[in-house]
Amino acid sequence: MARLAAVVLLVLGLLPLANWIPGGHAAPWYGDRIDMWLSGGAILLGVAAIAWLAIRRHPAIWREGAWQRVAERWRAAGWAGDLAIAVTAMVLYLCVSHFLLSGRPLLIDEIIQVWQARVFAGGQLWVPTPESPEFTAAMHLVDLDGRRFGQFPAGGPAMLMLGSLVGTEWLVGPFFAALGVLAFARLLRRIESGAGVALAALLLLAFSPFWAFLAGSMM
Repeated sequence: MARLAAVVLLVLGLLPLANWIPGGHAAPWYGDRIDMWLSGGAILLGVAAIAWLAIRRHPAIWREGAWQRVAERWRAAGWAGDLAIAVTAMVLYLCVSHFLLSGRPLLIDEIIQVWQARVFAGGQLWVPTPESPEFTAAMHLVDLDGRRFGQFPAGGPAMLMLGSLVGTEWLVGPFFAALGVLAFARLLRRIESGAGVALAALLLLAFSPFWAFLAGSMM
């Protein structure tokens, strides 16, 4: 039943149900996403096929049980193994933040959250709306009853505030993302008996491109 439920959820997640319901919201971008999924899937299958052929021709590339031995060593290392992966991931996130994203807020969501974080760092929850708000207004800024504040929940800006206090907001995301990797590693040790599965899940989270991008950003 669990496998059947997983298949049903997978299929439903890929179908454009919103486009089939008349009179409501639609997803006009669905066709582009299908093209991306098909091209990405083709690349993945191609790489997998090449890897399979290479391993069949040269068995020494990947020996039987190699992954399980690596996973067992990770499990035996305990806290040290988890910290090593988390710190390595944090170095990657710091590189993404500093070199790829320039250590600055680039998207409007980031900009407003950093703005709110600096308001918090100044000891305020909001600032007075200026006399001519049209000259300084921005998307996601709220002007209400003479008060100006960001539209986002306070948790994200409150985390960024730690960086605002010392002028290094770009360090916050990598630190907390690495902390999340460490927490996930500790959780996997409790809930997953298979060391190979646990380590694969941990590495998939820690080094997935989208997680690294979000870790390096100020989202």
